[in-house]
Amino acid sequence: HGMDPQTALDAPRVCITSGSSDGDVCAEDGISLSVIQELKAMGHDINLVCGWDRFVFGRGQIIRAYPNQVWCAGSDPRADGAAVVW
Repeated sequence: HGMDPQTALDAPRVCITSGSSDGDVCAEDGISLSVIQELKAMGHDINLVCGWDRFVFGRGQIIRAYPNQVWCAGSDPRADGAAVVW
């Protein structure tokens, strides 16, 4: 979607908690209300998740190497950690 690693990690997330198509759908605080309403209109039960409950989305760090030998890194703001390139 054209995002750099930090922008991708900063974006609010959606996940299915059971890992199967009939699992609970969790939407992170920050997903627009219109998107949540659309998902509900499609028949999904949506659990809005915020604060410490966001652990369901996991954590991440990304280091991306571009073809021009430029490296770009990002670290998830939901946890402690760092992505370092040298």
